[in-house]
Amino acid sequence: MKLVSILCTNQSYKSTMATKRQQQSIETRNRIVEAVSELVATTEVDKIKIRDICKNAGVSLGSFYVYFSCKEEAILYIYRNLDRAFEDLKLQGNPKENILLILRTYYEMANLNNLDFARHIYSCHLTYYDEYFFDEKRPIFKALNQELIHLNNLSNTHDITWKILDFMRGRIFNLCIRFKLENPNWFDEQVALTWQYIQFLIQSSNN
Repeated sequence: MKLVSILCTNQSYKSTMATKRQQQSIETRNRIVEAVSELVATTEVDKIKIRDICKNAGVSLGSFYVYFSCKEEAILYIYRNLDRAFEDLKLQGNPKENILLILRTYYEMANLNNLDFARHIYSCHLTYYDEYFFDEKRPIFKALNQELIHLNNLSNTHDITWKILDFMRGRIFNLCIRFKLENPNWFDEQVALTWQYIQFLIQSSNN
């Protein structure tokens, strides 16, 4: 009985220690991400140094490389976190209403008062490939694809979904390189244009 008790105690200790290490790992990653976010808000990407990220996060250089291979990956990780908005969306309308909500949520990820962040994201995409943004498990892909299926009873909407995401990425990129916002109703305009594009894609797929 004593041996069983000792084994159970050891197992419980190991489980507790594993949980603590996992929590410490999460906290370390969060500190790095927070430090990166602060630097991106004030500094051009090419001027951000990993040693500055580590200094602000209070971690060693080695700790940084445990979680990220380069600063571009760390910056794109911030963008990943924005995807949580699509996991929390309340898609309770009809398919068209839900799709319009998804489109608006995506476009509103571009802060019109601070387009530098979006420019930083595109800059990082040019130098670092993050497969997450091209994964069909990405929350926005799953949500949009599902609503497209409901919208037109199509059995395979994957290609249409990718084309829509490419289109929206291009619309935000176009805004970034123009450096000025000519239309105060930019969000409404982009949602309307994208909906027209979706109708075109669906009609083309039926022909």
